[in-house]
Amino acid sequence: MKKDSKKSRIETDIAIKEKISDGLSSGVKKAQNSPYSLTDKATSDFKEIQNQVLDKEGFERNCKTLAAWCNLFTALSRQPSIGKDASCYAHGLLSHYVAGLRKKIYYITAETGEIIIVRILTYEVPEHIQKEIDKYSPR
Repeated sequence: MKKDSKKSRIETDIAIKEKISDGLSSGVKKAQNSPYSLTDKATSDFKEIQNQVLDKEGFERNCKTLAAWCNLFTALSRQPSIGKDASCYAHGLLSHYVAGLRKKIYYITAETGEIIIVRILTYEVPEHIQKEIDKYSPR
């Protein structure tokens, strides 16, 4: 029974990784074709994040990766080349990327994906959420 459970969990992790990978790939394309000019640095940051999500260390780093995405989009929305009006676009990209992680986010925060996204982008990460993120982060 346990073996089946573990196999199922691994298959689920792989499926989620694939969703994130697809989301990141299409997000990069959307960003490149967006009305807002993203710099080459921003595009390479997206690709770097994609590599982090899919790296061989496994999927346990997803929480820190989520925090990294949030920080990246916060930074992007403040770049003069993008402007303040792009912050809603950044929110949209982020929710697109994080779609595959929503169940994990519910589990960690007991809140909706949208709420945690807005919270992390808009404010500092609340302490109780940061504790949960730390709990699942590599030592």
